[in-house]
Amino acid sequence: MPKLLSSICLFCSVVLATMTATLSSVSADDVVSNAFIDRAGLTVDWFTHTGIGVRGQLVDWHLNVNENKPTTHFTIEAGSFRESFSQNKLNPFGEPMGVDGAVAYVEMRKEILAAEMENDGVKEPKIDVKQYSLPMTTIYTLTSDALVKAIDADTGKTRWSTKVGSAAQPSIGIGSSDKYVAAINGSTLYLLESETGKVLWSIGCRDAVAASPAVSDERVYVPLINGRLEAFSIEDKGVNSTAFVVMGQGTSRPLITERVVAWPDQRGVFSIAGRFNTKAISYQLRSDDGIVCSPVYDDGIFYVTSLDGFVYAMEEKQGSLLWQASTGRSISESPVVHQGFVFVINENNEMFKFNSKTGLLAAGWKAPRQNVKKFLGASKDNLYVLDRFGQLIVISQANGSTLSSVKFGDVSNVLPNIETDRIFVASRQGMIQCIRERQRPIPYFHRNDEFGPGEMTVSTKSQETDSKKEAMDMSDPFGSSDPGDNPFGGPSGKGSDSDDPFGGPAKSDDNPFGNSSSGSNSQSADDDPFK
Repeated sequence: MPKLLSSICLFCSVVLATMTATLSSVSADDVVSNAFIDRAGLTVDWFTHTGIGVRGQLVDWHLNVNENKPTTHFTIEAGSFRESFSQNKLNPFGEPMGVDGAVAYVEMRKEILAAEMENDGVKEPKIDVKQYSLPMTTIYTLTSDALVKAIDADTGKTRWSTKVGSAAQPSIGIGSSDKYVAAINGSTLYLLESETGKVLWSIGCRDAVAASPAVSDERVYVPLINGRLEAFSIEDKGVNSTAFVVMGQGTSRPLITERVVAWPDQRGVFSIAGRFNTKAISYQLRSDDGIVCSPVYDDGIFYVTSLDGFVYAMEEKQGSLLWQASTGRSISESPVVHQGFVFVINENNEMFKFNSKTGLLAAGWKAPRQNVKKFLGASKDNLYVLDRFGQLIVISQANGSTLSSVKFGDVSNVLPNIETDRIFVASRQGMIQCIRERQRPIPYFHRNDEFGPGEMTVSTKSQETDSKKEAMDMSDPFGSSDPGDNPFGGPSGKGSDSDDPFGGPAKSDDNPFGNSSSGSNSQSADDDPFK
């Protein structure tokens, strides 16, 4: 009898240990539970894995929104039935359908659904079809195993993955543009084609790399620990690189606009230089302590936060300091610019809301919001943040009040997203999850709310003939007769002005901070140092 009890106890111990190991492995790999975030009106839209090894981890990731390469999406709704897909849906031969194939698929599905509903006794079945375009949005990841992966931010599907360098070398960071992806392993820069993941070239940097690279259509910019910002020409495959010289080590990924490249350093200097035809630094903003996070650019203004506790608003064109505001404690998080306001989180876990043009505290936010650790994302009305205990807090943008608070999960990496209303988080094991508001299956783009459904709606069976005729004329899904038209409502020639705004460096006697904000508005176009 004792032997039987001993065997039973041993068996139970083994089972318990197995269950514990299984549960711990599941909980360690999961990031967020739907059961918890459902209480906040959220749901997990998709999840995927970076593909890292046992000892690997996610080192860096970058979100790119390519408005020049839209994807056409379709939604079919009939009663409680709803189906969404894009032109990239695979046909029976494993190839993308394309727009024409997707339109034909829509017509086939409509006929099948109408027949099924009629068989169920539905008279005059109503079938709604919506067609809309979204920019191609991609998350590029870099792991400690030196693996670069391109993930479709709308679906979570992997577009491609490429190994660069060696897992024995430290992977530093990643950056991207519409055309290129730059990854750094050790002190070697690898340039990849964004569409295919093909390595175009690689080259060694002049010194050890300090932070993630930034990519334009012409150059890759890499901050070095010796205080240089090395610029590699893409056309020349990185050969004969140039360098901007500053005293402090770069601390974060540089910021590229249509006119300039800008970067911060550990000595608290924020430098700005022209992207074209200049090798000199045009302006510098000097704070009283280090700048350790990436600046933000919006509507011609740079917003910079510093360990001195201040947030600075600096005008791009002349370098004028428009305003500065103190939060009372060091700031190591990037500011968030959203709907005309600047949200800033300091080391005291306080969130402030400033007017982006004046620097004054926003109405309803005269006192900072307490217990905010990190920004996650934003919808049209709400902010999503993590508190210092790792809980998800839903905050009203209007007055900073707490709308809900839920347990979140094992989040080790956050990709702050102000481009869309999606939230991207990752676990230590490389599991990535996309979270959205339950009632918004289609992404909302903050900077351009013209994206989304509503461009074409076909309803009811009685309109079926007209919809078929319309589908046959859809060689251009955006309704444009001119192939040069921009489907997103802006001019097709954006950035193609024949005037070169970067024709020469700034004069050495220019004082970038010699004018007030009102004075900078009265300056003429001839004062532009990049012209």
